[in-house]
Amino acid sequence: ITSKADLSKAAKGVVRSAFGYSGQKCSATSRVYVERGVKNDFVKFLKEEIDQVKVGDPREKSVFVGPVINQKSVRTWQHSLEQAKKEGAKVVAEKELEEKLPKGYYVKPIVVAGL
Repeated sequence: ITSKADLSKAAKGVVRSAFGYSGQKCSATSRVYVERGVKNDFVKFLKEEIDQVKVGDPREKSVFVGPVINQKSVRTWQHSLEQAKKEGAKVVAEKELEEKLPKGYYVKPIVVAGL
């Protein structure tokens, strides 16, 4: 993402691509390269977009992120996050999960930087 990009639109696109279908599609965004000069502003837009994401029952029209397929996927997500942190990644945006979610395996939308 360059300094010429519309950062708001870019953040919307990244969130849709990374977290749509709970990130379980072959084309899900896993990395985003951002020019240093716009990183802080982009992260601000990204946080705003993630704050608006609703996690829950995918049958509800307002829900954007549903559960992942199984417990193994949750463990893979947890392992990947732990590994990223060990390699120096810092959490820059995340959406905490509600305490009461429908039955299923949920992971919170999260963005790390610094890898």
